[in-house]
Amino acid sequence: MNNFLWKIYLYRFFEAFKLIGVIFTLFFQHNGLTTFEISILIAMWSVTQLILEVPLGVFADKYSRRNLLVIALGFLIIGFLFWLKGGFLFYAIGFVFWGVKNALTSGTLEAFVYDELKTFGKEDQYEKVNGRLEALFWSGVTVSALLGGLVASISFNLVLALTIVSTLFAAVSLLLIKPVQSVRSTGESKYLLVLKEALNEVKTNKGLLKIMVFFCLVFATYGAADEYWALVYGKLGIPIALIGFLVAAGYGLFALAGSTLKLFKFKNSAWWLIVISGIIFILSGLVNSVVSIPLLLLGLYLFKVAHIKYDVQFQQSITGGERATVSSLKSLVFEVVYMGFVLFFGFISTKVGIISVVYLLGIMLLFWLVISKLFLREKQF
Repeated sequence: MNNFLWKIYLYRFFEAFKLIGVIFTLFFQHNGLTTFEISILIAMWSVTQLILEVPLGVFADKYSRRNLLVIALGFLIIGFLFWLKGGFLFYAIGFVFWGVKNALTSGTLEAFVYDELKTFGKEDQYEKVNGRLEALFWSGVTVSALLGGLVASISFNLVLALTIVSTLFAAVSLLLIKPVQSVRSTGESKYLLVLKEALNEVKTNKGLLKIMVFFCLVFATYGAADEYWALVYGKLGIPIALIGFLVAAGYGLFALAGSTLKLFKFKNSAWWLIVISGIIFILSGLVNSVVSIPLLLLGLYLFKVAHIKYDVQFQQSITGGERATVSSLKSLVFEVVYMGFVLFFGFISTKVGIISVVYLLGIMLLFWLVISKLFLREKQF
């Protein structure tokens, strides 16, 4: 089993180690795209994954999961090759291929790992192994963020080339694994039935419906703005070589948020943290200077603390047995709202500048809080 584990760990790290992953907006800007064009590309990426996730996910219950994971990486490599060609059309095609890749791998990796552990009678170790896989994934993202900007200062094409190489390493790691018999379903084959039950849960549980609406409005707004941080840092005068370090610092603050929740135990702390972070985002955008970056990072940290707290409250609001599917339903709604705000921020920033994303984010967060007080009169808000 150890032979399998080190191979799947390598796969997870190299799959995440995409140097282009956190600076692709800078890559597009460098090649002449407007912010709104970039937002259209991001939306296409999201729509592709949204449409194909269930139909392609069914394949994982019919065919070799290892082979599907390898094929998914092949789609990703083809997409990056289109990006090397350059131009809006080829960038769009590349994002479609990336969306196909994400749809193919959704749920597939988890089921594949469980199958392997089941073969060795070690399925009780699944949670521990999955935790390590997540840690390696985010380690790969963080290291790629640190190095991506440095390599981009030399050549963006070199960033893409190294991204393709790391993806090939991930594919080789998988090919070294002997596929096993499928044991655990990914769940997509019964998705519509389970989704119906989840919708009934949301319909009858008014508290759950309210917090889902609140969650998707507030955190999808932030998620859309998050796509533009690299462009914001660039506009503030940060060299490309250092932008990756700032992005990596953001990931570090997210980790810090999770380990410092106990510091925020005052009444309605999550609500007030969003108020404070919203004000910070407004001030950071209005200052429009490199000196505002520490303030901006503070806002990111406080907002992530609130995010974690509200996610806990959402889980506590679910009373039925279809917890995973209700969470998936929330993710579906989140994705739709997110796509709308990606396009909104892209359009506005094209008209008045990318820094507008920062202060608009703050304004919109405060607006959603007012709406929650007026229409979502729940205790947790």
